[in-house]
Amino acid sequence: MTGGILIIVTYAEFLVEAASILAGSLGVSEWTIGVTIVAAGTSLPEFTTSLLAAARGHHGLGLGNVIGSDVFNVLGVLGLTAIIQPMAVRPEASGSMLALVGMVVLVVVFMRRGWRITRWEGAVLVALGMIRWVADLS
Repeated sequence: MTGGILIIVTYAEFLVEAASILAGSLGVSEWTIGVTIVAAGTSLPEFTTSLLAAARGHHGLGLGNVIGSDVFNVLGVLGLTAIIQPMAVRPEASGSMLALVGMVVLVVVFMRRGWRITRWEGAVLVALGMIRWVADLS
């Protein structure tokens, strides 16, 4: 367990440092790098877990993983980070935050109709996620 924690902390440090250097060298804001490259990198384990769970018919595990991760990230990670070091939210974050709220509302709307997300609705969510990612890179 200690080795696993050490690997995660080392990887996280490397990821943040590399992303900051990349942002600076490309003239891209740290916010943009954070919501694209860092977000994708840190989401890969839960993405993989959710795909495997869905492939094996354990849909609740995949949905719980996503919802649990998002709730923990907002309340736990963001909250603890602000306790350690209060942070200012830059204006460039407002568009992504509004998009996030809109996507959460859309997911709830999709789920309320029979508590299922169809393939078509899944495709809409993936497309919106890609559009948001491209918009953040612009």
